[in-house]
Amino acid sequence: MDVKALFKCAGYNLFLKHPQEKGLTYFSHMKHALQNAIYLVMAVIVLVIHSVFPRCFESTGSTLVKRVYHNFHLDKEDEKNKIL
Repeated sequence: MDVKALFKCAGYNLFLKHPQEKGLTYFSHMKHALQNAIYLVMAVIVLVIHSVFPRCFESTGSTLVKRVYHNFHLDKEDEKNKIL
């Protein structure tokens, strides 16, 4: 195998294989992953504030974490339905 073919294969595995396995394009996968990352960063910020000031953000952190969990859970349900 020449270097060009190896790079092409490595590039595919690095950038496209996982999104295609999930039935997504590269950019739709990126959007989904970044949305979840933003929710998690927001959850960290509000939970740190909540730890110091318990009356602030009493349910916001858990709501954000549940949203991310729900997003991933829906993805797994979609995969199960595709298999069945």
